[in-house]
This record gives sequence, C-alpha cells and structure tokens, in this order.
Amino acid sequence: MFVADQVILMLYALTGCGLLICFSPFVTGQQTNSLGPFWLISVGSFSISFCLFASISVVDPIIQTLANFFNLASFAFCALLFRSWRVRIARHLTTSAWAGLVICALLYEQLRLQGSFYDRVIFVSLLMLVLLFWQGSELVHICRQKKSKILWASLILIVLQISALTARMVSMAITDSALATSILSEDIAMRLWRWIAITINSLRFFLIGAYFLAERMSEKRARLITIASNERRISTELREKETLRQLLTERDTLLGALLIVQKTTEAGKLFNLLGDKLKQLSYVMQSKSSLLHKALIASQENDARLQAQQISRIISSTQRAANIIATLQIIVLKKTYAPERLDLCIYMQSKKTRFLMLLHQKNISLDIQYDELSAIFVSLNPQEFESALINILNSAVAAFDNSSIADKRILLEIKRTETHAQLIVMNNGDALDPDSMRVPNPLLSLNSNTNTNLWLSEHVIKKNGGHIWLANRRHWSTALLIELPLS
Repeated sequence: MFVADQVILMLYALTGCGLLICFSPFVTGQQTNSLGPFWLISVGSFSISFCLFASISVVDPIIQTLANFFNLASFAFCALLFRSWRVRIARHLTTSAWAGLVICALLYEQLRLQGSFYDRVIFVSLLMLVLLFWQGSELVHICRQKKSKILWASLILIVLQISALTARMVSMAITDSALATSILSEDIAMRLWRWIAITINSLRFFLIGAYFLAERMSEKRARLITIASNERRISTELREKETLRQLLTERDTLLGALLIVQKTTEAGKLFNLLGDKLKQLSYVMQSKSSLLHKALIASQENDARLQAQQISRIISSTQRAANIIATLQIIVLKKTYAPERLDLCIYMQSKKTRFLMLLHQKNISLDIQYDELSAIFVSLNPQEFESALINILNSAVAAFDNSSIADKRILLEIKRTETHAQLIVMNNGDALDPDSMRVPNPLLSLNSNTNTNLWLSEHVIKKNGGHIWLANRRHWSTALLIELPLS
C-alpha cells in the first residue's frame, strides 16, 4: 500500500504536467498562453506538491512543508485566476497572496516540529476549505455573468471537493490516527477521501482549460462571422460601386450627347442670329450710304465737313460690325487658344494705341491708371481678351452717341485684391441701363448695340475664368468691373 500510494501521488503530479502540456501554446495554436500566469502557477504548484508528497519517504522531512506550501499555492492562485476573470488583479494582492502562503508554511513547520499529524492535517484542510470557499464565491459571480455550463460544472466540483475534505476531517476525528505520521501512513478511509478530493481538483483544472479553449473557439467563430459579414458587406459595396460607376458612365455619355445636341442647337441659333445681325448691319450701311448720297446731292456748297462726318460714321459702324463678327466666330466655332501668363498692367498699356484709334473719331480721351510698382499677373488668351475689351469700349463709345458732353472721357483702372485682378472700365457718357446686363439673349435686341457688345464680352471673359458686373463709381455714369483670377 505504501508503494501504491507513492505511485498514485506521482500519477497526480504527471496529470498536472499533462494539463500544462495539453493547454500550452504549442498545442492550442495560440501565440501566447491564453490561460494566463495564474493558471500556470496553480497547475504547476499542484504538480510540484504531489511530486514532493511522493518523495516524503526518501527525502528530509522538511519537504512536507514545501509540499503543503505548493499545494496551498495551487488553491490560492486558482482563486486569483477566477477573480482575474472579473477584475484586473492588482500587484499588491498577488504580493499579499505570496506573503500569506509563506506565513502558512512557517506555521506548518512549527506544527511539524511540535504537533501531531492530526494537527497538521486539520490545519492544512481548514486552509484548503477557506481557499475553496474563496474560489466558489468568485466563480458564482462569473456564472451569473457568463451562463456557461462548464463554469457551473466547476462550481459543482468545488462543492464536492469541500464535501470530500470535510469528510476526511470527520473521518480522521472519529478514527484512531495516532499511528499516522504522514499521508503515506494514513488510514484507508482518509486516503480514499484524499484521493477523491485530489481527483476532483484535477478535473477542475481540466474544466478550466476546456472553458478557455471554448471561449477562444467562440471568439474565433465570432471573428470569422464578422469577417464573413465584412466580406459580404464589402462585396455588396463593390457591386454597388460598380453599378454606380456604370450609371455614372451612362450619365456622362448621356450628358455628352445632350451637350453635343445643345451645342449644335446653340450654334444653329447663333449662326441664324449672326445672319440676322449681318443683314441688319448691311441695311444700316446701305441706309447710311443712301443718306450720305442724298446729303452730298442736297449740299450746294459740297460741305467737306458733312462728308467727313458721314464717312466717319460709316467707318465706325463697319469697324464695330467687323469686331462683332470676329467675336462671334470665337464663340460659335469654339475656337480655343492656349492661355498665357501676362502682366495685366503692361498688357493694357501696350494696347492703348489700338484703343485710342477707336476713340479719336469721337474726340474721347482715354486714360489707364495702375500702380507702376506692382505687377498683376493673370492667365488669359490675349486675342480673346482684346476682342472682349474692344466690344466693351464700343459699348462705352455708344454711350456718347447722343451725348452733348464736351469733355468725353473713358478711364481704365487696374487694381488687385488677394485673389483677383480687377479692371474697371468707366465713362461719363449716358448711363447704362442695369437691365442690359440681364437680357436673356441680347442678340435678339437688334436695336441695341450695347446689349450685343456686353453679351459678347461676358462670353469671352467667362471663357477666360473671369466675371463682369456693373459697379458704382462717383463722378462716372457707367462703370463695368471685370475680375480675373490671379496667376
């Protein structure tokens, strides 16, 4: 029986080692030991304690103290393991547990030297019962939260282990244990209850490992379900994006077709309007030629001044018609030029001579004002912008047709803001009607050259990224504000 007891104790020690191996990261496939350090300490202490118990007969008797120390450590750290599932274990609690175990080992050593085997068993059994109650209280809280069958089974095993330890103490109390000096010389009934308690403890360690593996498998299943759900969502989004891309492609194709149709329709309308405008200009020139012919015939003195005025009007009308036709060709034919980066002040100064040629017949003075120390760079097409400026000046010249002002003036003022360059065209002729800037299609207003000139200029300026508005300036009847983005 003595040898059989040693073999059984070694089997329990090997059982603990087997549990450590079975739930190690190499077997479970975890990168780290998911059971945590408390489980490792508890099961490791379990194996060490029973390995020491099996060696009591061949080693110094003090080994009993070490064996019981590791046995109590197994119970204490199992309780800490259960508590760590609910809250984070503070370092001082772990330190207190080690300190308490050391104190219990010192008390046990005194009992080993001065007391009986019965006193030692009762002392250790009572400590085990206290630690088992601690484990049970911690496990009850976890069972209420987790609702796991494995945890409830572990709680039942704790109750059975408490019952087995209590039965062992009662059996020792009612039997003669004076002859026993160690667990290897116990009565068969007490040995049976001890083996039952140890077996239950081994089963609890196994259930704890099984619970951890079940939790990891549940987490993996949840992650797999989440990944599958994300994949389905991503595939659905990809399909929706592909459908949206196809719809956008179809929309762009449709818009392109509509734009082509619209451009074709607008081009047709503009060509028709251009034809009507050219016809009107032709009628005007014929009418003025007829008036000139009649005036020359009716003039007995052959007034050279009258002839010069009539010829000047015809030339002026012809120049306006030519500029309108050139601008309409830019718009209708969609002719594009590469933009250039220009200093607006230098560009306007270089065109001053050209502008004066348009104004000298009307005796209109032209002045260009800007800060000579600052450069204002813009990006635009010089030919298109010149065409727009000539149309705006023609509109300003038209403001003096019925004016009796002696000092006829046009002022071009160039300024700069944080983001734009401003060109303000001002004249002191007849004020421009604000509704002229809001005519839906000024080409249809054949009686108003101003509307046509402003409409053509607005088209060209917008094409170059700018805008044109009516502004208010003191001492000037009309002021047109042109804004261009800085380059």
